Amino acid sequence: MAEALKDQDPEIIKHFKGHKGPITGVAFSPKEPQLVTVSEDSDVIVWNYRQQEKVFKFSGHTAEVHDVAWDPSGSVFATVSSDQMIRLWTPKICGKTRSLHGHTAHVRTVDFHRSGRTFVSGADDKCLKLWSKKEFNFLRSFTGHTNWLRCARMAPYDDLIGSCGDDKMVKIWDMESGKCIHTFLQNSGIPRTLAWHPDTHTVAVGLSTRTVKLFDVRSQELIQYYKTHAEAVNSVAFHPNGKYMLTGSDDGTMKVCDLLEGRYIYTLTSGSGSIKAVAFSTDGDFFASGSSNADLHVWKANLPNEEPLEGSSIEEVKKFLKQDSTDDSWLRRSPTPLKNQESLDDKENQDSQFDRTF
Repeated sequence: MAEALKDQDPEIIKHFKGHKGPITGVAFSPKEPQLVTVSEDSDVIVWNYRQQEKVFKFSGHTAEVHDVAWDPSGSVFATVSSDQMIRLWTPKICGKTRSLHGHTAHVRTVDFHRSGRTFVSGADDKCLKLWSKKEFNFLRSFTGHTNWLRCARMAPYDDLIGSCGDDKMVKIWDMESGKCIHTFLQNSGIPRTLAWHPDTHTVAVGLSTRTVKLFDVRSQELIQYYKTHAEAVNSVAFHPNGKYMLTGSDDGTMKVCDLLEGRYIYTLTSGSGSIKAVAFSTDGDFFASGSSNADLHVWKANLPNEEPLEGSSIEEVKKFLKQDSTDDSWLRRSPTPLKNQESLDDKENQDSQFDRTF
C-alpha cells in the first residue's frame, strides 16, 4: 500500500514571467538550483528557482524552440527548434553555444543518454538521429516513423529509445543496432509525449484523446490506462522515486497519479492556460509547469519523497505494473510485427474522492 500523503499539499512557490510566447519545454538542472525553459518566442531562459530570478537569457534560435534537455553532468543543455537546428549551451554568462544541422524539417524533441556521451533528436522529417556530445558529430539514424515525430526519450536503463509521432505509433528502439524492437499502434488519438519510468521497463504515453497509457516494453502490453483530463495530454513526468506520475494538459490542469494505488490523487491548476510542459527536479522536491500563457510556475511537491524505490517498495510497483526485473531475454527477441495495443476497455477512470483541485 502507498503511504499516506503529507499533511501539506503541493503548492506554488514561484511564478516567473519572461517569455513572450507559450512555454514549450522545461528542464531542471541535475546539479544547480536552476531550470531552463524554451518557448515559441525562440528564447532560451535559465532561472534560479530558489531566488526567483532570471539568470541567463540566450538567443540563437531563429524560430520556435520546442524542447530542452540537460546532460547528466549539468555542464550543458540541448535545445531544438523549427529552424532545424540543435544547439548545445553552456549555462554561463558568456552563453557559449554550438549548433548542429542534420534534420531537414522542424526539430521537435531532444534527450540525453544517461551516460551523457550521446543524445537523440527527432523531427518532422520522420527521423530520429543519434549524436555524439564529445565528438559533436552524427552517429546514426533511426527510420520507421511515417509522420512527424513528437517526442523521443532515452531509457534510464538499457540502451533503449522510445519515440512517438503523428503516425499514431509508439516505437521502442535498440540504440546500438538501430533496430525497432517493438511498435505500439494507437487506434485513436495522436501520442504527443512519452516518459520512461525510472525503475521499471515501463513507458508512459500522453495522447490527444485525453488519456495516458502505460506500456510494458518487455511483455509488449498495455498495463495501465488513465482518462481523467478533459483535453489533450501534452507532457508526462515521473517522480524520481518511481511512485508518482505528473501529467499536464490542454485543459489547464496537472494531475498527480499515485502509481501504487493506480489513481490520481491531485488535480492542480494555476489559471495560466494550457499546460504545455511539466518536469520534476532531480531530488523530487519540486516540479515545474510551463503554460500557453508564457507563465512558469515552480511547485513544492510535498509528496512523500524517499530514496528511489528499492526492496519491497520497488517490488510492489513492479508487481502492480506487472514487471519481472530479473528477465532480460526480451532484449534478444526479433522485432515484433506491428500490432494494435488498444486492448483495454476504454471506460473512463473516474477521479477518486481524494482527487484535489487547487
